[in-house]
Amino acid sequence: MCFGEVAVSTANRHMLKKAMIAIGLFLVSFATTAHVRWFVDASEIPQVQFEYDFITYLTIFGAISYCIFIFWLNRLVTLERSNFAKSLNRPWLLPANGGWYVLIALLSITLILCLLLGEFLAPNLLLPYNLTMLGLVLQAAVIVILAVSPALAGVGLVFVSFLIFSIFGVNLAIDYFFEFLGVGIALILIGPVISNFDRKILPKLTGIDLERYAFLSLRLGLGFQLMVLGIHNKLYEPGISLLFLEQHSHFNFMQLVGFKSFSHLDFVFAAGLFEFTFGLLVAMGLGTRLVALTLALVFTLTTIVAGVEELVGHMPIFGVLLILILKGPAHSARKSKSNGHVKDRTLVPNLSRRLV
Repeated sequence: MCFGEVAVSTANRHMLKKAMIAIGLFLVSFATTAHVRWFVDASEIPQVQFEYDFITYLTIFGAISYCIFIFWLNRLVTLERSNFAKSLNRPWLLPANGGWYVLIALLSITLILCLLLGEFLAPNLLLPYNLTMLGLVLQAAVIVILAVSPALAGVGLVFVSFLIFSIFGVNLAIDYFFEFLGVGIALILIGPVISNFDRKILPKLTGIDLERYAFLSLRLGLGFQLMVLGIHNKLYEPGISLLFLEQHSHFNFMQLVGFKSFSHLDFVFAAGLFEFTFGLLVAMGLGTRLVALTLALVFTLTTIVAGVEELVGHMPIFGVLLILILKGPAHSARKSKSNGHVKDRTLVPNLSRRLV
């Protein structure tokens, strides 16, 4: 091997290492900027607009490429052509609905911490003084009721998901609406499955595949919430995320690894586009387990980097992701007896099976 070949291979290794570092740091920064309003004062948001240039189009190409990769991987998993694909296409179950109990436990811990910190459901939802007692009572009631009746607690969360619009306004409430609504409806549906009390008060729901629709509620809630956060706090109103990066410039890791031309505004666009992409894939049920595993890794890393405030706000999301990971793909392929091959039947127009 000549000196030139050694130099080229060394340069390639450095480029690969830099790319891997960039991808990892981007995932960390993406999730940390999801709820930027937790970290900055949103009273003065700068008015900015994106400039569509080569970096912007390269980011769009990257998001489209990721979607194509998930489509391809989802196809392989559906066809079950390897043992690895088969393992990804089957439920990973904890004993006795363990995933749902973990979600309830994490939701309870979040509400307890919010009570102790004087917050209402999330780090930046601070009630006016005259409504403080109402917030305390609502959160304490949900904590107590969760231990007995997840369905009644779910009714409370659904009520609160609409209540926050009247208290905080659309601009702030929209960042939490789908998350609370999705978890609330899921708890209502899963209640008769995991709670004797709920089976007694909701006898007409027994005999229905409630867990299937509870899973659908979680998936749609998380997916729509990620899409809203990507659009609202980044693509539609990039000023709030730009303000965050100006105050915490180290999160724009692209500049740290040598891409000096990658501006804060470029990073805001990339984070918003990929957040929307992740949400869209989750809501559509494409590569559900793989995307949920990616998101779980991302939120774990950001919790380590950003600290306790990030953990308090994201604990219910960890519970949702756990259930999505355990449940796995939205649907599985069926084998065709005509030729012995596995055919993809996911496009059969059966709405309930297609959605779940």
